[in-house]
Amino acid sequence: MGAMKNSAIEAQEQEAVNIAPIEQPDNRSEREILIERLITRDISMSYSKLKNLDSPINFMSALLKPKSKNAGMNFGSLVDCLVLEDHKFHEKFAILSKGPSKGNQEEMVNDIMNAHPLDLATDFDKVFEQAFKDNYKSGKIENVLHLKAYCRALLSGKDCVTQEEYDKAVKISDHLKNAPDVADELCVCEEFQKKIRFEYMGWKFVAILDTWSPTLFHDFKFVSQLNPDKFKWEIEKYDYEMQIGVYATGLEILGLSTNPKFKYVLYDDKFNYSVPEVEVGYIDYCKRKFEYYMMRLNKMVNERAFDRSYDYFKSKNILYKPQWAAGFDMTIFQDE
Repeated sequence: MGAMKNSAIEAQEQEAVNIAPIEQPDNRSEREILIERLITRDISMSYSKLKNLDSPINFMSALLKPKSKNAGMNFGSLVDCLVLEDHKFHEKFAILSKGPSKGNQEEMVNDIMNAHPLDLATDFDKVFEQAFKDNYKSGKIENVLHLKAYCRALLSGKDCVTQEEYDKAVKISDHLKNAPDVADELCVCEEFQKKIRFEYMGWKFVAILDTWSPTLFHDFKFVSQLNPDKFKWEIEKYDYEMQIGVYATGLEILGLSTNPKFKYVLYDDKFNYSVPEVEVGYIDYCKRKFEYYMMRLNKMVNERAFDRSYDYFKSKNILYKPQWAAGFDMTIFQDE
């Protein structure tokens, strides 16, 4: 079972902690600028960043080259919006007949999105034409004019979906809203898509909770093939433990909740769903894991260990014989 959605929450948090552009000319590399901001704690953190701190190198790479949203994340964000905040659909999404195909069109869109904001604001058509020339040695620009609407939607802060994706998401969201057990969960919530900001161990954090009430919060996740009994492995695989720890700790720091319950709302595109609760002991473990990774972060920054690898966070590195290692049948060598 592959988790297709690190959720709208992760993507939005990713956008919220992106490094702000330098307004004045700066000859330093992006890495040098990032290191300075880490040293001065002048950059917001989120679970989606912190979970990459299995090694300093991986952490730095994640901050310098954030992952873009994939199709599964985009679809999950769409369903979340329709379930939790359907009145904000047109603020967050644009329905388009066609998006970029893989290859040249994707590269063309990337070039446009990476253009200088002033150029995009004053002469979008010129930027569009230049991106076409940079990515196509032949062909007509008329064949990619549909990308204009796509890029304009992205530049306005919207995600793009097709009519087919929208229709499918509506059916799934209606099914979830009409499911008695899901409806029972939502009716006790006081806020949806709640953004919280807090400070912890010298760092500023931003997090977006799908739902919140003083005693309970939820996280919606779209998975490709839902199997509730196997989802516990997805929690570890995709490090959702860090997400739980950040959210629970933040709520307690802000005085919004004390030992709140936490539940997932899992669903797939076949109309299956499940609402498992994470037990209190596991939530406490997630909070301790969050604290441990924050200690890692401060150790790395204080010691300027930005180029170190996995062993930096280990007191020893020994590969032990696994319990499942095969034994040796020595009886075959004994005389009969």
